[in-house]
Amino acid sequence: MTDEKKEGMTFEPADQAGTDSPEPAEVKSTSKDPIPENIRTVDAVVEGESRSDDHMTEFGFWEKFRHGVTHSYHVAADKTDLYARVGKRRLKILSINRTIDRSFNELGEKTYNLIAAGSAGALEDDLAVGALIGRIKDLEGELTAQEAEIEKIHHESREKAETVKTEV
Repeated sequence: MTDEKKEGMTFEPADQAGTDSPEPAEVKSTSKDPIPENIRTVDAVVEGESRSDDHMTEFGFWEKFRHGVTHSYHVAADKTDLYARVGKRRLKILSINRTIDRSFNELGEKTYNLIAAGSAGALEDDLAVGALIGRIKDLEGELTAQEAEIEKIHHESREKAETVKTEV
């Protein structure tokens, strides 16, 4: 078999290297310096020697990478907090809506019973009907407050996102 040459490196198949084992080809360096460039650079940095601009970009890359990962972590944490707070409010809204529906059903049942009994005029004077109407109004006010709270959370989130964009 023939040797393949590529940029100062000689690749020699294992069977030509004098071994009988079926191991992959050995790599022999034909350059004058036995230490690869990237290892020499790391050693130079460890020993305190100066770095070239090319290697500064490598370290700059890792700093940018670290900054990007850290930024992504904070964005994910903020979004998780946002969705948790909004989700909590939406569950409250569902509960309130369900309670309103039950109250309307109860009000309809009371109204039907009064009308069926011929006491339609007593509808306004019935304490149970008045209590149900007051309860429904209170629940509707609570529902409006929860929706306003969700809007406030979204507004705060948008403001925070704009602040982060201007900082980056």
